[in-house]
Parts: sequence; C-alpha cells; structure tokens
Amino acid sequence: MKATSKNIGISSKKLKPYIDLVRNKNINEALILLRYQKSPAAFEIHKTIESAIANAKDLSIPGVDNMKIDEIYANQGATLKRWRAKARGRPGTFNHPTSHIVVKLSQ
Repeated sequence: MKATSKNIGISSKKLKPYIDLVRNKNINEALILLRYQKSPAAFEIHKTIESAIANAKDLSIPGVDNMKIDEIYANQGATLKRWRAKARGRPGTFNHPTSHIVVKLSQ
C-alpha cells in the first residue's frame, strides 16, 4: 500500500533524519516513535504513514496491523521564490524549499 504527501513546507534535508528513524520498522513502532518527537517534520511523516494505513484498510487488505514500512523517502518539491527587504530598501531573494513524502507498506 502506498501514500504520498506533496508540497510539504519542510525541506527534504530536515525530513531525512526522521525518515531514517522509522525505515524498515513495524507501523505501530514507527507511529509511536514519531508521536513523541517535537518536530513538525515528524508530524508530517506520521500523517503520511497514517494515510497509507487508511488506504490499506479501505482496500480491505488483511493483516493491516502487522504491516511494516517497506520503503519511505522524501524528494525535493517545488521551490517557492520569495522576496524580503534588505539594506537600503533593496529587495533580497530567498528560496523556501518544499518536499514530497512517499511511504510504501508491505506485509
């Protein structure tokens, strides 16, 4: 079963430590680990895993509680280009990165 979250307002670099934390774990273990992390990145990954579980239940796949995270990764999404005031009233640019999270579950 698969779930994807697109255009998350967090860079993939900030998501990767939490993704490595739950890779190849049972879904119950992974959800417990992510629930008690204080990072917004962990919250977004938690939501994506719950979405994959809901997709599996919707398709009536047996043994949903015994599934594990087979594949999980974060890719770079679209970069939002923004402006902010700099010295002497000139505009300064900065990039706001986004990312896509993909979770695949297996028996």
